[in-house]
Amino acid sequence: MQVLVTGGAGYVGTVLAQELLERGHHVRCLDNLSCGRNLIRPRLQGRRIELWAGSVEDRALVRSALQGCDAVVHLAGLANDRSCERDPELARRVNVRAAAELTALARAAGCSRLINASSCSVYGCTDGEAMGEDDDPKPLSLYGRLKLQAEAAIDVAAGTDLAVAHLRQATLFGPSPCMRWDLVVNAMTRDACLRGRVRVLGGGMQWRPFLHVWDAANAFAYALEAPRDLLLARIFNVGHEAEIYRIKDLATLVREAVPAALIDCPPGVADRRSYRVHFRRVAEVLNWRAQHTVPQGIAEIRSHLQMAPAALS
Repeated sequence: MQVLVTGGAGYVGTVLAQELLERGHHVRCLDNLSCGRNLIRPRLQGRRIELWAGSVEDRALVRSALQGCDAVVHLAGLANDRSCERDPELARRVNVRAAAELTALARAAGCSRLINASSCSVYGCTDGEAMGEDDDPKPLSLYGRLKLQAEAAIDVAAGTDLAVAHLRQATLFGPSPCMRWDLVVNAMTRDACLRGRVRVLGGGMQWRPFLHVWDAANAFAYALEAPRDLLLARIFNVGHEAEIYRIKDLATLVREAVPAALIDCPPGVADRRSYRVHFRRVAEVLNWRAQHTVPQGIAEIRSHLQMAPAALS
């Protein structure tokens, strides 16, 4: 397939581009290059990948980038709570309106499917109960609310012509060419290795499911290649039941990998976001399962930092 990947030079996108190329697909990356052009340039040597620089809000650019594409993976957007809260209007434009416009343009261009990057943060607080795709989400953050609104807006814009799947990803972790240090496992590991401390914020009792960035890329590839009728379930939680931890337990895992580090629990406002989810649908419908664990990701990040501390900073 010819696949347009919005956000293709970002944290997941750089990994997904490689995954799709290895599977024989042609990749067109649309990205604003906020992480820099050099992260994607080494992957441009072959003929099956193109880089289109620009914003997903640029309708003319998006329309042109969609020409000849069979499918879309939509990763672009403001990707965390802090960036959404810093500029709520920009977050609404990029995370909801641009997503709906992209979907309408993909439908008009004759694309067969669109795979949307959503988030398990839409569940908000589950009081310890594992939530499934048919349960009622109650997002607590603006980021989570916008992800939920984007799902609905995309469904409306897709109509019946475009097969859509929303992958509600667990909290991501692990090394990527475009590294994100705002993610809790990555941040804890870097701080332990470089600063000798592991910070536990928000009280540490909140639950989170976790997903390695390479597993996330693999899940998008699975959804792209799945029979169209299997995508009609539309929403898939993506992660693994064995990789659901309390934040304080993550700190313990990091300290086991970096014994010299100290655990720091500064006082502050408790984090009400705490959710456990199950991942039966993605396993049963798409026959997909995560392969990486949080301890593996911690070890990978530690190894990279030891070999080249500046490379992931």
